[in-house]
Amino acid sequence: MNHHDDILQWLKQSPLAIPLRSGNGFYVIRGKTLLFPDNSTMEVLDFIHELGIWDGDLWGDYRVK
Repeated sequence: MNHHDDILQWLKQSPLAIPLRSGNGFYVIRGKTLLFPDNSTMEVLDFIHELGIWDGDLWGDYRVK
C-alpha cells in the first residue's frame, strides 16, 4: 500500500465518510476539518486536493466526483 491508499482506507472508515444510498461508495461533505499531530487543521476536501486528487481521478477502487 502507498500513502494515498492508507489515507483512503482511513477516510472510508472514519465518521467523515457518509455511505452512498446505493452502497457503492461514500462521500465527504465540505466543512469538516482534520486535526494533525502538530495541532494544525485543514478542511478534509482541501486536504484531498493537496494530495493531488481531483474530480474524475481514480483513487483506489473509487472515482472521485
